[in-house]
Amino acid sequence: KLNNLSEDFFELIKAEHLLYFYKIQNFLTDPKNKNLLQKYKKTAMEINLFITSKRSEFKSFDDIILEIYKNMIDYSPELINNRDLCIVFISYMYWNCDIGKKK
Repeated sequence: KLNNLSEDFFELIKAEHLLYFYKIQNFLTDPKNKNLLQKYKKTAMEINLFITSKRSEFKSFDDIILEIYKNMIDYSPELINNRDLCIVFISYMYWNCDIGKKK
């Protein structure tokens, strides 16, 4: 509710993406991936800057998530073959409170 994410999108995240979150968490917290964790944190910061500066242009957080997803694919065309992983990753960032309003 804080971020204006629809109940339908929230339920989709729970039903389709939640089961992958522990894998992402384990990967990011593995000491051998410390450099990737730093990149993750920088990416989350950049996404939050985007969200903060563009929030008023979107009617819901669903639209913001979809715009972030679209930008990822547009920015890195090699991700087109991993579109499903991109949306799971963004969902993880939201679920983990790394993007969006926290309080």
